[in-house]
Amino acid sequence: MIWKYVLDPTFGLANHYLSATTNWLASPTWALPTLIVVDWWHTIGYTFIILLAGLQTVPAQLHEAARVDGANAWWRFWSVTLPVMSPTIFFATVITFIGAFQIFDPMVIMTQGGPDGATRSIVQYTYEKGFQSFEIGYAAALSLVLFVVIMIVTGLQFRLSRRWVHL
Repeated sequence: MIWKYVLDPTFGLANHYLSATTNWLASPTWALPTLIVVDWWHTIGYTFIILLAGLQTVPAQLHEAARVDGANAWWRFWSVTLPVMSPTIFFATVITFIGAFQIFDPMVIMTQGGPDGATRSIVQYTYEKGFQSFEIGYAAALSLVLFVVIMIVTGLQFRLSRRWVHL
């Protein structure tokens, strides 16, 4: 709800600080990118906490050994930190992609799927079919399709992770 006020075209902070007169949520061009930024802001804190926890698992001895071997800061990051953190980065990536497919709240609260359906997600469409139009079978089929798409993308991520995730 705070974002709705920040993006208000008449007294919102976004237009004030950007010196713009854009109606961010009513524009078919800007509504979806704006909601993507809002959702990114919503999930970035959780992702940073996961990455911080992963960063704290990197043993100092590995950095010290690389430093003794003459590695500079960039090489230590690339050769020590990233490989050790790769399972954590993989987890954060999978969770973020699954969450992106399930986006619902910002679109319903801020635009109700508008303008002209530009911000309607598959989850919102499923909700409308199941709980507003009472087309329960169709909504169940949509949910199953969404599940299969998420499963395929997650499976692809797992397959690609074999190349870069070091256990």
